[in-house]
Amino acid sequence: MNRALVITYIIALTLLGLGHLAILPPYEGFDETAHYASLREIADVGTLPHEGRSFLPQDVANYSGPLPYGSFSPPFDTGLTYAKFFADPARTEDFRQTYRSPRPRPTYESSTAPNWETQHPPLYYLLLEPVLKITNGLSLVSELLVLRAASFLLAAGGVLFGLAAARDQRSQSAMLGFALYPIMLPMFFPEFARLGNDSLCLWLAGASAFCLMRALRSNEGARWFLALGFCLALGLLTKALFIPVTMAVAAFLAVRAWAKRGNGQVQTLRDLMLALLPALILGGGWYLHDAFAGGNTSAGAEAARLAQQGGLWVGLQHNFSAVAMLRALAVVFATWVWSGTWSLVHMAALWQIPLMLLLIWTGVVYAMQLRARALDDIAWLPVFLLAFFGAGFFWHILVGIALTGNGITGGHYLHILMPWIAPALGMGAAAILRAGRQRFVFVSLVIYAVAFQVAALWSQFALFTGCATKSDDKLYAFSGSMFCLDQASTLVARLDVIAWPVLGGIGFAGGALCAIWLARQLLHKFTTPESDWIPT
Repeated sequence: MNRALVITYIIALTLLGLGHLAILPPYEGFDETAHYASLREIADVGTLPHEGRSFLPQDVANYSGPLPYGSFSPPFDTGLTYAKFFADPARTEDFRQTYRSPRPRPTYESSTAPNWETQHPPLYYLLLEPVLKITNGLSLVSELLVLRAASFLLAAGGVLFGLAAARDQRSQSAMLGFALYPIMLPMFFPEFARLGNDSLCLWLAGASAFCLMRALRSNEGARWFLALGFCLALGLLTKALFIPVTMAVAAFLAVRAWAKRGNGQVQTLRDLMLALLPALILGGGWYLHDAFAGGNTSAGAEAARLAQQGGLWVGLQHNFSAVAMLRALAVVFATWVWSGTWSLVHMAALWQIPLMLLLIWTGVVYAMQLRARALDDIAWLPVFLLAFFGAGFFWHILVGIALTGNGITGGHYLHILMPWIAPALGMGAAAILRAGRQRFVFVSLVIYAVAFQVAALWSQFALFTGCATKSDDKLYAFSGSMFCLDQASTLVARLDVIAWPVLGGIGFAGGALCAIWLARQLLHKFTTPESDWIPT
């Protein structure tokens, strides 16, 4: 893998991430108020978040700036939306004085608003605690910018680990997969350009991929399998999303041990135990402690409410429907591709279909190439991961349907698997690009995906500046006839009140230049025959 391509790619990814987080208003990222509250409680109070005993800080609960649109049923603008905010000059001036001016961080006082993210283990918040202390004295908007940037750098580090793992395999098409991933799955940037523990999950997923690849190829496999176990343990201490990751890796290593009959089986069983024991002892110990202590659980508040209502079976008897199940499964796939930010304003479904077809096409071609590989080949690992994640999502959907008849699970969590999924996409994409006639269709769909991302980004920009609103059918409703393009200078001035448009523009411009150079290099490279993702 060419070093210049890797460096350019990481720079492009980081700059584009900077652009996204710089234009994001306070608390518009998914669950940012709750994540910020958990971080504040650990840093300011010195206690870990706990179900029933943790609440939003009073200054967060009293936030007087614009907040995300509602999501359940119209009207979605019952709160202080961006359009209402910018229509009132007194509110914008008050925002400048309160949230753009440097100030000591308010003393932590609990409000009556509960923190709904207390089920998470504390590792992410403990890592960001020093960053929060450094930002004391900055304005809230500046503080969130620094925290988001630190969080996104964790995600970028995970991607770099994934690239290093692919390079360790002498991969030729993995670089293509990593380059295509945030284009085919544009939800990547909104997912990690916010304050949230998924960024650390991606860092640890990348580290796990790197350790696993080294373990399988190195003469010092035992050391790397043990390192893999500690990465999985740290993942479990970050978020319950690592439960299916750990199970998938364990299942893959078990298949590998089963395939190695004779003397080699003893060594592969040892490898499995070296990877599994640290995860079970360190990571699993946290969940056992929570279960026996009667505190937080990885299932969160939904499972607790379901137990109070009679349990899963009783809830499904009252609320289950095949339509709700099919809709929920479709939502997982759709929101993996794109779901925006916490306002959850949708792009028209017709516009998103080409991206879904592109992803399905690439995935099918990847799967077809697996037929020539044994089940213990590392190329199968993405299938194990998606299968275990799919099982977890299915359970979560059932819980949601049992509770309300509407089980919605966001597919954006799947992006923590990027270090494994990207090489799989590269494997499929490289085969398509070498197929002659299919190349033109594929490249056309990729260009469409880029155009979709630009349109989605502009729509978000218009939403955050009050020129677009969320309609009753959850789509962007633009004022005027030119999608607000004729008001660009006004909108930049508005965004300067609540975010960092100049910094965002620098990030997008720099990232786009790097991406264009990278695209030219990769297109030339993969229109000529190359080796597969995993060399035989």
